[in-house]
Amino acid sequence: NIIANIGESYQRREILDWYHLKENLYRVGGSVKGLRRAENHLWSGEIETELAEFSDYKGNKKGLDNFRNYLKHHQARIYISFLISPLVLVQLNL
Repeated sequence: NIIANIGESYQRREILDWYHLKENLYRVGGSVKGLRRAENHLWSGEIETELAEFSDYKGNKKGLDNFRNYLKHHQARIYISFLISPLVLVQLNL
């Protein structure tokens, strides 16, 4: 991991970008409506809500398992990216 070589963990802030999060979401597949709803949950930092949304999903199970693992692995990075998202910055007038 190249990031591990950049200072100590308390000296850096790792952020998962929206592009890669959506890329992994769309690998799961499903309806456009369902994917948009998932995007809204993820944009709001509602990771657990999003995981629950897929509880009765009948599509690409391997893709869903990969996405769940991806979310769990990167959850802290997603939360941080939500806190400093452009929308939040505009609302806070920063």
